[in-house]
Amino acid sequence: MLVLGGNTETPVPKYCNNCGKPYPWTQTAIDATKELINMSDLSSDDKKSFENSIPDLLTETPKTKLATTKFKIYASKAGVTIANGLKEILIDVVSESVKKAIWGV
Repeated sequence: MLVLGGNTETPVPKYCNNCGKPYPWTQTAIDATKELINMSDLSSDDKKSFENSIPDLLTETPKTKLATTKFKIYASKAGVTIANGLKEILIDVVSESVKKAIWGV
């Protein structure tokens, strides 16, 4: 969240409203997440599926619940170190419903 004067919180946009591309801060989080996923011992197919689900964690889409389930499964398979790293990268960029579903916050 971006705080602009006083106690007013304004959400930082993740994607450009005109072209739909991720803003640099969003792309950095996606890239870091993918790099961490690739450091795991997951199979190539699992890594690809995991990576492809990340954008659906950042904004509410029809696939967000599926992406949340995939995250829980793949992060568990990847191990505690990878799961903790993913949380540190994603906690400030995922949607509120995803935070609650994955980490209970």
